[in-house]
Parts: sequence; C-alpha cells; structure tokens
Amino acid sequence: MKKLVSLLVIFGMTLLFSACGGDSSPSSEPSPAPSPTPATPSIDIATTENTSPVLSQTGGSAQLTFKTSADWTAKSSDSWIKVSQTSGKAGTITLTISAEDNDGYDDRKGTVTISSGSVSKTINVSQVQKDAIVLALQEYSITA
Repeated sequence: MKKLVSLLVIFGMTLLFSACGGDSSPSSEPSPAPSPTPATPSIDIATTENTSPVLSQTGGSAQLTFKTSADWTAKSSDSWIKVSQTSGKAGTITLTISAEDNDGYDDRKGTVTISSGSVSKTINVSQVQKDAIVLALQEYSITA
C-alpha cells in the first residue's frame, strides 16, 4: 500500500509540475515584425560604361546603365543637357543623356549627377561646337 501511495504522490507531483510549465499557447498580442535594415545606398557603374560622353554638334544621345541599392535621382547641370529619367527606385537603370543642336561657336561642357542617399556619381557631358570660321575683321589685306 505504501508503494501505491508513493506512486500516486509521484504521479500527482508530475502533473502539478507539468501544469505549472511555461505557456506554449500563442500570445494574444502579436509580436512586432522585425524592422528591415535599410540598404546602404550605392551606385555601381560598370567600367565598360562611357562616363564622359561627347555629343555631336547636331545633338544626339548617349546611354548609361547603372545599378543602385536605393531610390535615386539624376540632375543635369545645364538646360541643354536632357536626361530621360530624373528619379526612380532601386535596381538596374538605363539613362539616355541627350542634347539638341549646339548653335554656338564654343564646345559645351556640363554634368549629370546621379544621387542615391548620401552617395553620388558625376557624369561629364561634352558637346562639340558648331563648325565655323570666325573672323575678327571684315576685311584682310594679303600680299601677292
């Protein structure tokens, strides 16, 4: 009989301890979702890309492909430089940089700056001058 009582006591204590264990049922409050770590902004331009395009006097365009890890913007330094897109989301982007005719007698130089967060890359853009001979005087005397 002492063995039976001992077994019942052990069985009862086992039930008691298992009932007092941690609650494995889901909580009524959802746990907050972990915050995504923000991507470190980066701009990657392949070494095979032309980062100093020279456009013809009659206009024309050049393309530039780059990758960004965050949202980006592109801004030209001068009104004669046009960019096909001025902003976008992270990914692989192909910009078209273009210009209209250069009616001036000087080469034009400007930049397109691509920015993503605190990172930026500068593209140097040139356009050749209008072909012309500029004379300072209206009349020149030349000996035979």
